Order: sequence, then C-alpha cells, then structure tokens
Amino acid sequence: MTAAGGGHATADGKRERPPHPTATAVPLAGCAALGGFLFGYDSSVINGPSTRST
Repeated sequence: MTAAGGGHATADGKRERPPHPTATAVPLAGCAALGGFLFGYDSSVINGPSTRST
C-alpha cells in the first residue's frame, strides 16, 4: 500500500525515499531530445530540401 505523500511504507512504518529526481529527469530529457531530433528529421524528409536552386 502506498503511504500518503508518496513513497512506500516499510514493515516498521518508516517511508522509503523516492528515487533521486535526477535519475528520472536525465533519461526523460534524453528521450525528449531524441524524439525532437527524429521528428525534425522526419519533417525534413517529408518536406524535402529547404533551399531551392533557381
């Protein structure tokens, strides 16, 4: 069962500390950066080259 305010209660009633926020933020930021790169690449492939030669 989850204790109020986050974290899990142990057998002796003490709460475990949630994982370090950086351990969650770094992979999340990496996934967001990779997703942005892939979205930009996909858009450039669909739209073609951005410069036109006259």
